[in-house]
Amino acid sequence: MAIHLLGLTSNELAQLAVSLGEREFRGRQIARWLYKRNANTIPEMTDLPSNFRARLENESILYRAQILAEDKSEDGTAKYLLELEDGLTTESVLLPYEDRVSVCISSQVGCAAGCVFCATALCGFSRNLSTGEIVDQVLTLQAQTSRRISHVVYMGMGEPLLNYDNIIKSMRILNDEMGISMRHITLSTIGITPRIRRLAGEKLQITLAISLHAPNDELRRTIMPLTARYPLKGLVAACREYADLTHRRITFEYLLV
Repeated sequence: MAIHLLGLTSNELAQLAVSLGEREFRGRQIARWLYKRNANTIPEMTDLPSNFRARLENESILYRAQILAEDKSEDGTAKYLLELEDGLTTESVLLPYEDRVSVCISSQVGCAAGCVFCATALCGFSRNLSTGEIVDQVLTLQAQTSRRISHVVYMGMGEPLLNYDNIIKSMRILNDEMGISMRHITLSTIGITPRIRRLAGEKLQITLAISLHAPNDELRRTIMPLTARYPLKGLVAACREYADLTHRRITFEYLLV
């Protein structure tokens, strides 16, 4: 089965190069093409031997999301509808500010949380995004601006902590391969308590944002059905543990409905 290149780390790409009869540094060259030079195709990787590029094309896949639609506002904010390899779609938003450029990216196609105030809930849930599809959103939007993207928020379609492994790996790639500071990465969650505790153990220097939106469990589960499994008492305790372990402040989001 062909392997997808996007979503692999430098070390994994080095191992792939060795498995194809090349030296490890060839894998690091591939990583630079993917994450630094934003390559769309394997033939673009011109410092790789031509016979190696041919083998890569036969034994791997480099799929880049296709922009189906762009909705741009007067302040430069732009929302993109992206088509994935299987024809499903997701959305990402480019947010240019005076002092930085940020992107809001999705973690799933649709969402299973069912929050009544969220348009994504109307879509239902299709599947998790792969690590490569998550990272590709940042790369795709980077190609739409001449300024460097420096901040990333996981606040698009889906509940990030329900796609835990791919989210964590994508953050590490954004940091290690693309040079985006962990302190400039924000993850927004409705409050999946066991996953918050697991995330605390990673000790990443990201910003955790809790979508609170209600002062008590009764109202909260009415407007955010999935939170019935995660009462506020346990959520607050998990947040305290998170802050103690990571020494990072937590942001609480409250929408007035």
